[in-house]
Amino acid sequence: MNDIGMANPNYPNCSNSRYVPFGYGYGNEWNNWSNKQCSSDGDWDHLSAQGDCPCNEYVAAVVQDLNWNMEGILCCPGQYGGANLLHSACDVQTFYSTNSAAYGPNSPDWDPNYFKGQCPSGKYVAGISTVVDNYIGFTGAAHALHCCAD
Repeated sequence: MNDIGMANPNYPNCSNSRYVPFGYGYGNEWNNWSNKQCSSDGDWDHLSAQGDCPCNEYVAAVVQDLNWNMEGILCCPGQYGGANLLHSACDVQTFYSTNSAAYGPNSPDWDPNYFKGQCPSGKYVAGISTVVDNYIGFTGAAHALHCCAD
């Protein structure tokens, strides 16, 4: 699924994109495309599997299977305000069993009857985490967004 071009209307409009599959386990156990060399946040969602796009890339799409398990993220190269994406000035927006804090009470309900994970204005999605422990919730379900500004 690497190098998805703009010719396919079923994919986000970015060239040189990369698919980052999920791996389940504590901490960041995705694969070599993990961006711990880019982000200074370390374990940004404790007890969850975390995956971030590499430096200078953002999350353009997520993949979920028919059993509600997160399968991976699609990372696209980009800039924010003309600056490189260094995944700095980040926060975590948890939306597992509630709407994320950035989805305020006056926000439009763009998907009725479902919880929303939304980054604050001025931030982009650098990564996403999933539940890995049944004590926290349904294993494999989306848990939080890693929202950053540069």
